[in-house]
Amino acid sequence: MGQWWDLAGIARLHQAFIEGQTEAPSQSRGPAESFAVYVRCIDAWRVIPYLDPGLPPELLPADWPGPECIALFCRIREAHAEAAAEFVRQALAAAGG
Repeated sequence: MGQWWDLAGIARLHQAFIEGQTEAPSQSRGPAESFAVYVRCIDAWRVIPYLDPGLPPELLPADWPGPECIALFCRIREAHAEAAAEFVRQALAAAGG
């Protein structure tokens, strides 16, 4: 598979996401904080789905960081997406929009 995809590079993307997002709070402490956490998460995540071909586990190295990365992304999204959206709604309402 390495001849078609840079698996080492994709693994580094997953690992960088994990290292950069591991400290994200596991629950919302308010809309403003959730907005900041969520935007940082989305910004770090956005390139991964375009570069990772989503190969079956049997074609990947045993220590492939993809599942851990995806689980972390989902945890952050679950914990912060709604509160982040509330922050945006509040900001728009305050701006008269």
